[in-house]
Amino acid sequence: MTKQETTHDRETPIERTGAPHGTKGPARVDFGYSWFWTYGHLLPAAALTTAAIVSAQTGGPGWLTVGSGAIAIWAFAGFLVTRFVVRMNELGPLPSPDFATGTAHVLDLGCGSGRTSIIVAQARPESRITALDDFSADYIDGHGEANTRANFLAAGVGDRVEIRSGDMRRLPFPDASFDGVVSSAAIDHLERGDIPIALAEANRVLRENGQVLLWLIVPNLWNLIATGPLAYLHGSSLRTRVWREMLGTAGFRIDAEGTARGLAWIQATRAREAAVPGAADPA
Repeated sequence: MTKQETTHDRETPIERTGAPHGTKGPARVDFGYSWFWTYGHLLPAAALTTAAIVSAQTGGPGWLTVGSGAIAIWAFAGFLVTRFVVRMNELGPLPSPDFATGTAHVLDLGCGSGRTSIIVAQARPESRITALDDFSADYIDGHGEANTRANFLAAGVGDRVEIRSGDMRRLPFPDASFDGVVSSAAIDHLERGDIPIALAEANRVLRENGQVLLWLIVPNLWNLIATGPLAYLHGSSLRTRVWREMLGTAGFRIDAEGTARGLAWIQATRAREAAVPGAADPA
């Protein structure tokens, strides 16, 4: 197993030729994250900075001055991390150089508005992608199949991506259907007890020696700065070590791992069937 740190940050262009049918001019990829997700930290930063200054100038209690100033600094740091490290509204590079190479058929679990599917499709021009989601995320503006399809067309990969609606805990595909499975900031949104079920389903639909690549929100420094206590919600409270253990139980062999744009990533190969009882029948 190797551990890698993704230090390069060359962006994949998000404006492409090949606009959706019926539109004029070049289409733009829109991942649906509102200004709140990129600039929201500036609201408490400004308010608390003002409170700290007023408290200091009017002889207010020291705890108010210091406390307001400290939280304002955290909020501004969170803005910097979200805007310049995580950059959820932008494409980025595929972190692993050997994931799903060649003519692979890749399943994107929890595709959302299509960012990860586009990253894989552009990095692997001979691949085919099946993008699966239940399209229930309320934090993506206008979330739905139509908007995700428009993003694929705008990115110039619409002819290689199929969209399917479904539950990652009960995948609507036969055994051994895919060469690779990818999931970015999606499988870690499941409840803790559902994650092994989803990993076992990923194992089931992978062919022999198929690969899985997970981008994960874990309680690392970047996540703690950007989200504070929210970093411990649901699966995002799980450390990388726990993900390794769950992947092992689900029948995967860890090949490589690292960090990229504030997220941890782990690549693993299917080594055997999953040892998770009831994996095909989630509650």
